[in-house]
Order: sequence, then structure tokens, then C-alpha cells
Amino acid sequence: MKKQSFQEKQAFAAKSRARNYAASLRLEGLKPASSELSMTKESILNKYRSQVSQ
Repeated sequence: MKKQSFQEKQAFAAKSRARNYAASLRLEGLKPASSELSMTKESILNKYRSQVSQ
């Protein structure tokens, strides 16, 4: 069996974190948009920074 690289481990952790977050929201009765789950940290920060600067 091939060893996973650090980047592969990080990608797996990020995917499982996003899936767990979506499942948690569903358990709470919320329905997140699929685009919200795929946003990166930087895109989220830019979104709110642009709202503040207006």
C-alpha cells in the first residue's frame, strides 16, 4: 500500500470536515446551499471584507 502524501492527507481531512459540517447542519434542520460548503476560507473573507468596505 502506497503512503499518502501530506497534501493528500490535508485534502481528505478538508473533505471529511465539510461532509461532517453539512451533516451537522442537516441534523439541526438547516439546509445549506452547496456553494456555501465549497467556499474556501479566502473567498469567505473576501466576501465579508467587500461588504464592510462598501
